[in-house]
Amino acid sequence: MFVPADAGMFVLGIDAAGEVCGVGRNPRHRSLSWLKVWELVELAAELGTSRLAIVVRSGGRAGRPSSHELTVFTELRARARRAGIVVVDCVVWRGEEWWSLRTLDEGRIGA
Repeated sequence: MFVPADAGMFVLGIDAAGEVCGVGRNPRHRSLSWLKVWELVELAAELGTSRLAIVVRSGGRAGRPSSHELTVFTELRARARRAGIVVVDCVVWRGEEWWSLRTLDEGRIGA
């Protein structure tokens, strides 16, 4: 099981069988706002996949992701899709709590 202990951003490559096929880490990125599509394209190529999952472990105070964070996720996901990359989810992990931005976004759309 993959469990990031340190703060930073982790990008997991997901293979055709739905298994993790590799992990990239950037300890400086603490939010999706810093992530660029070209970085996702390069990481996907290194990991040999076009499907990625992102984990953001901020180490700051726990708090539900903001609407701005959800917007950044949906916009990044759309730009990545146009570049041929599928971002399956982004998990934000703060303190002892974590949230799936995909699930929160789906709830926002359904509300």
